[in-house]
Amino acid sequence: MSVALRYVDVEGRVIERFLGIEHVPNTTTITLKVTLDNLFSRHGLSISSLRKQCYDGASNMKGELGGLKTLILNENASSCNRLDRLREQQASKVIEVLGLGEIISSRGINQETSLIKPGDTRWGSHYGTLISMITLFPSVLDVLEIIAEDGATPEQKCEVDMLINSLQTFDFIFSLYFMKRLLGITNELSQALQRKDQDVVRIYKMQLQNLRDSGWDSMLTQTTLFCKEHKIEVCNMDAMFLLPGRSQRKYPKMTNLHYYCVELFYDVIDLQRTELESRFSH
Repeated sequence: MSVALRYVDVEGRVIERFLGIEHVPNTTTITLKVTLDNLFSRHGLSISSLRKQCYDGASNMKGELGGLKTLILNENASSCNRLDRLREQQASKVIEVLGLGEIISSRGINQETSLIKPGDTRWGSHYGTLISMITLFPSVLDVLEIIAEDGATPEQKCEVDMLINSLQTFDFIFSLYFMKRLLGITNELSQALQRKDQDVVRIYKMQLQNLRDSGWDSMLTQTTLFCKEHKIEVCNMDAMFLLPGRSQRKYPKMTNLHYYCVELFYDVIDLQRTELESRFSH
């Protein structure tokens, strides 16, 4: 399968480029779609940005019922509908909290917020995604519930139900806030390195150490408050840790406190510190 792109550059010129030739084991629509997704991913491109498709005469390519063109169109249309629903849900939430006086409105704040797609290499994109997820959490759940009700297939409904259940767990919320805290520090390092600030590595090491030494209590408090606000069961730190899907006989016995504080909080920070030392040993 050969792929070419036509796009408009920053100066408004129409450019056409040959992207590559991809081997496909067969010419079914699904195989072609997966191959195209992988090709776009390798080049840092998103199929959702496509505005027009052009194929040869093969029915498996442009067929109206089951062709590759239709599959991509349907997928992107669903993505747009979900984004519209997310915007509607978030707008309702903002209006509600404005009325309650929980937030104030002025120029530059409380503007439209949407989930940011994380990039492959930029720390800031991952950090922004986590912030958006926390801000939009109730709206994301509302939209997922709508998708579960309107799911095209039983498999899709089941997948969305599993996702909803996973999001509404203490484990997910703890990881969400922990990675937001950790990547917030990492994002500062990334921006400072772009400015060639040579002293930033020392500061970053200190921030990581401070997080390890005195950040646990605030992390647990933030997670607990968020869970209570959204009616998510708060984990009992003194109870035994149960890992879903794993045989408890084969997994070391430990309390939830030990798992979240030592196995997760301390270990991830230590991994970051080790990586930092290896990259900036001076």
